[in-house]
Amino acid sequence: MNGNNRFRQIHRWLSVAFTEAVIVNIIAVPRGKSTDWVGLLALLPPCLLMLIGL
Repeated sequence: MNGNNRFRQIHRWLSVAFTEAVIVNIIAVPRGKSTDWVGLLALLPPCLLMLIGL
């Protein structure tokens, strides 16, 4: 697997992690169990996606 394919695979898995983090955030907020780290959890994957995408 060359470097380009590795970046694509990492990018795909980070996209999955972002989707899951958003779903967790959507579930936590109406239940009143939302904390700061739950909100920040959804921000980490897009930051990494941006770095890899650049």
